Amino acid sequence: MAIPDFILATKASRDVLPSQVPFQDVIFNLGRVALLVAALQRGDFTLLGTAMEDHLHQPFRSVLVPGMKKVLAAAKLAGARGVTLSGAGPSVIALADSNFDLIARVMGDTFRQNGVKCRTLVLKPSPIGARALEVK
Repeated sequence: MAIPDFILATKASRDVLPSQVPFQDVIFNLGRVALLVAALQRGDFTLLGTAMEDHLHQPFRSVLVPGMKKVLAAAKLAGARGVTLSGAGPSVIALADSNFDLIARVMGDTFRQNGVKCRTLVLKPSPIGARALEVK
C-alpha cells in the first residue's frame, strides 16, 4: 500500500465523479465485482488484474492524485496481480502473491518521482477475517 502525504477530502473526491455514467460502464464494474469475489474466494490471484479494473471512479479521481496512473502501471510491472485506488483516495493498494517489498518500493519511488511524498506498507491479510479487538 502506498499512502501519499496529503489529504484528499472525500467531498473533493466525490465532486469529480459524473452525476451519470454510461450503462456499459456499470455493467463492466458489476462484472469485475463478481470476478473479484470469485478470485478471492478461490485464491486465484491470476484473476485480480482483470477483477480490479474500474470504469466508475478511477478515471475521474486520477486527476486528484498526481502520478497515480504511473504508480498503477509500475506496481503491475513489479509483479502486483491487481492494483487500485483505495476508496476515495489518495492511497493506492496492490494485491500480490510475491515481490511484496519490490512492489511497495516501486510504488513509493514512482509517487516521489511525480512530486508526491508518501510512505509504503506491506500488509498481510488476516486469515481469520475482520473482528473486534476492543469493545468500548
